[in-house]
Amino acid sequence: MTIKKLLGCILLLLVTACGYQSGANQRQEQSFVRFIGNLDNAVVLFDDNASTLSLDSGTAKFAISPGKHRVKVVRNGQTVVDRVLFLGDEATMEVNVP
Repeated sequence: MTIKKLLGCILLLLVTACGYQSGANQRQEQSFVRFIGNLDNAVVLFDDNASTLSLDSGTAKFAISPGKHRVKVVRNGQTVVDRVLFLGDEATMEVNVP
């Protein structure tokens, strides 16, 4: 009987040890803003001209720090989007450009 109990304990330890992971997983402190819609000749301004990036058909996703950000999209001198975004860690927000 004691051999069966010993083998049962060893089997239990092996089964529970298989799912163990050591170390810590850290989340990225980065969020993303993705622009969709009519991106021709559009320029995006983050946080009142803090950084100006040109949009084109191949680049429509930008990394940005989490938190509150004001996003403007200007095309031909006219503001077509003016929004305030609240982004959490690893969040992606889509902005539709008309």
